[in-house]
Amino acid sequence: MNRTRVVLQTMITLAAASLGLVAALAWNEAIKALIRKVLGEDDSLAGKADNPYRERVRINRIEYADGSIWQRKDWNFAEVRAAVQRAVSTPWGAEMCRGL
Repeated sequence: MNRTRVVLQTMITLAAASLGLVAALAWNEAIKALIRKVLGEDDSLAGKADNPYRERVRINRIEYADGSIWQRKDWNFAEVRAAVQRAVSTPWGAEMCRGL
């Protein structure tokens, strides 16, 4: 009897997880469709003829599980920490975002 219960609980858990996955995939497709509608078929601002943005990713710092750190030589963590502290130490006003 106990084995049957475990199998039934496992099947219910797997069914619930699969429904969550289907819902997540549906939302993903809906969001992608919205992006295509707003930006066009290219899915990117970089593909526009009048490209106002240069899309880039720059990694400044990597912290490893063993405690070691790699960071770019021209990037200073202390300066960034101070800028973040300055930005969050004052209450938000009407501005939408703050520069660091």
